[in-house]
Amino acid sequence: MALISDTRIRAKIKFTSTIKADTYEVHIIDDDYTTPAPLEQSDFSGGVDGWGTPNANDSATRLASFGGVNNVLEFNSTTSASGGHSVRKNVGLVSGTEYRVTAKVYIPSTNTTLKRVHIDNDSDTFGFVETTDQWVDISINFTGATNPRLFFSGSNITNNLNFTSTAGDKFYIADVVIYDVNDLPLELEADKDGFTLDYRGNDDIQYLLGSEFSAGFYVTNTDTETLASDILSLQEDRFGVRVYKDEELYWHGMVYQDGFNIDIQHKPYVCRLTAMCGLGRLKQISKGFPDGTETYAANNAGNQATIIVDILKETDPLGLGDSDTFLRSFVDFRSNNHRTYASSYDTLGETFSSATPIFYKSTDFTGVNFETRNYHEALERILKPFFSRVLMQEGAFNVIPMQKYKQIGAINCRVYGRSYRLTPGSNPTTASNVDYSTKTLVTTFNNEDNLTGLSMSYEEACDQIVTTEKFNGEVNNIQNVHLEFNSDTHTYTTDDQGYLEFVFTCGNYRFENTGLDDLEVWAELRAVVSTVYNSQTWYWGPQRHMSASTHYGQPLSSFFGWSTTERWITLSQTNYFDSLKTGTHIYPNHTLARGHIDAGELDIIQSVPQSIGRARYAINWLNNGFNSNVLHVIHPSGGQGSVTLKVESVALNKSHNTDNTDIDVTTPITQSEYVAAGITNGFQGTKVNTNTLGNTTNLVHILNTGEAGRSVKIRDIGDFMLADERSNGVPTLMNAWDGTDWQSKTNEWAEGSNTPDGPLVQLVLREWATIFQKPVKRPDMAYIESIDLLGQVVPSGKPFPLGVASSTNNYMPVRAKFIARDDVREETWLELDTTEVTNTISTTNASVEPFIVSDGTNSEGTIDPPDDPLDTEGYQAGVGVPIVE
Repeated sequence: MALISDTRIRAKIKFTSTIKADTYEVHIIDDDYTTPAPLEQSDFSGGVDGWGTPNANDSATRLASFGGVNNVLEFNSTTSASGGHSVRKNVGLVSGTEYRVTAKVYIPSTNTTLKRVHIDNDSDTFGFVETTDQWVDISINFTGATNPRLFFSGSNITNNLNFTSTAGDKFYIADVVIYDVNDLPLELEADKDGFTLDYRGNDDIQYLLGSEFSAGFYVTNTDTETLASDILSLQEDRFGVRVYKDEELYWHGMVYQDGFNIDIQHKPYVCRLTAMCGLGRLKQISKGFPDGTETYAANNAGNQATIIVDILKETDPLGLGDSDTFLRSFVDFRSNNHRTYASSYDTLGETFSSATPIFYKSTDFTGVNFETRNYHEALERILKPFFSRVLMQEGAFNVIPMQKYKQIGAINCRVYGRSYRLTPGSNPTTASNVDYSTKTLVTTFNNEDNLTGLSMSYEEACDQIVTTEKFNGEVNNIQNVHLEFNSDTHTYTTDDQGYLEFVFTCGNYRFENTGLDDLEVWAELRAVVSTVYNSQTWYWGPQRHMSASTHYGQPLSSFFGWSTTERWITLSQTNYFDSLKTGTHIYPNHTLARGHIDAGELDIIQSVPQSIGRARYAINWLNNGFNSNVLHVIHPSGGQGSVTLKVESVALNKSHNTDNTDIDVTTPITQSEYVAAGITNGFQGTKVNTNTLGNTTNLVHILNTGEAGRSVKIRDIGDFMLADERSNGVPTLMNAWDGTDWQSKTNEWAEGSNTPDGPLVQLVLREWATIFQKPVKRPDMAYIESIDLLGQVVPSGKPFPLGVASSTNNYMPVRAKFIARDDVREETWLELDTTEVTNTISTTNASVEPFIVSDGTNSEGTIDPPDDPLDTEGYQAGVGVPIVE
């Protein structure tokens, strides 16, 4: 990541550190400023760009490439001759005006006479290049003279510009740019303190480690005074900062007004500006999905890496970061569902979950009226299950698992560009805007003599590490499932009280007679909800008349319950049609209130009984208590469980209402058939949304560290929001790429090997326990040289700060302040234990009274109804409608 070209660079601050002589360059970016176009820019991509040789014995030729650089101008002394030997161009220089030229220059060592190349205004020379056999980048200021031309002039070893050349002597130039110095960014003088970079953590682990940059410059003239005034009257998101170390992007952030100080006495005076990396800024952003639309979860958020990139872009509204290296991820957890681990994989790229519970707190039953959470909370929800933190380091955001601070040397990482986005179902290993690299996070520390001001704090060991999967008031995984054909099913997880709500949007189904005779049938759309409980299959719905007769399917009770005999809920129905012949098609349209047959067939059944036809099968009679498109289900256990839903379109024989199998309901309806049937905006099948109650209980997960102290010390690490299948599955079920598709639910995760350890919540608790299973040391150190916010391993030969000579201590920095002037840091470290805790978690939950299913069944295997005054056909005597309880 070299210097980023940006026309918005308003000013620069350059200085060199005193100890290691590192060079730093700070660019102040002003979004309201545009650098004027250069006086001259020659890239030689299309020719010599107007450059020529004044000496007829010399030549200038464009080369496609030379020495690893594309588009080059070659000077060649074709014949030995006396005089000047140069390339020149009329660039419009004005006498007395100060300019700056930047270019690349190459001199071959095989030259005999031509040894140097000078910048020449035809009156004087300004600097020269004499290094051979490599490209040299130049940046030279010069003053225009009477001649409007600029020369790149060769000289001999004694600096004579007029000399007798040797045939075949050459030099090369490339990327020539000339500026009026007055149009260049201001070059500010740094104050004596240089700059500081403060990672403002505390003595504990933080998932988002924000950083703050502070630098001072002197106000010496009108231009610098205007700059200071503009920053002081800062408009939001106008000024930013890029910091380079040895021309590599080191840090970037937004300037904020409250951190700008001016010490006004008399010129020169000092202005000090402050910029933030933006992680703290995320606390003020709670706008829902990053793209501002409700389609984000369904259409855009393909994996955790996509969501993280979208969140982090909110910290950088000016696009200060490198577009190709915006985020590095070191998260390489592997599970038994992954392929053999390779450096091209990354868990954030391989893991998918619903985006809705990340960005929203609660919702009503229809999936709207969300209460948003801020983006700081949203990002923490993703990082915590992977025991990782994010911070800006070496010019990009980095997501680093805490345990990676135990790995010495280079480790694999995935590099995501700012434009990275993976859509659901795409292969994460072939995505664009992503690359792979290695990076060193941990080095050994063996220079203890440079430590000053050392202090030490301790924390006693913990007996238990506790976290809570918090569902109370949390939005659950609202799914929009499309069940297109009778064979389609979907399995759902209820909340921890066993509750689940279905919202149905019905569409069209194809009816085609596949038998030999004309059929007189009804069309009915049914929802079949089932579950396996105590090794038996149970069905949800009202008790029905199940004998093959004219009353088949009629409800015997308005009570919805579970039965081992099939039950269903009627979503929609049509009146009968009497001319369905072999080869003909008909498309019951269930998008209407209760179903409809087009093409001149009879009207739909109304919601009240009628005097003719199928009077006793009105919709409120077929369901008893289900008069809308919303269905509530309670799992028979009274606790969390799974239920399976199937929506099927059935044909019922007119004479006795039993199923007729001579109907094709499996062939897709074509668009031309929709048009022929007069159906607009139609879709085949039924769409189903689900929701669960908000007042669910919480799961509490506990892991014992094995410590047996005099008193029980419990460390509560807070709420755990992103679940996998093994922990609870609510509110956000995460799936992982298994090398084939995105739909492989992840039962077990592992870190550091291919051996599965268990659910994510167990992995997180074990990692916390590994750190706090013994008394934890927190060294507080000042003025540390040669440390770059890395984890450190102290050599066993000289234990630090306290310990046994044979031991090795691992540390992770939890806060750091870098003082660039002196190349030193003040840091607080957290000791990391190397002994892994492998204890198993235990989970507790509030008790819930089970939903007891009656054991009394009638001859049809259904639950006996209450003693209602029903006639022999199951109706209320003389009325023909059921009793609604």
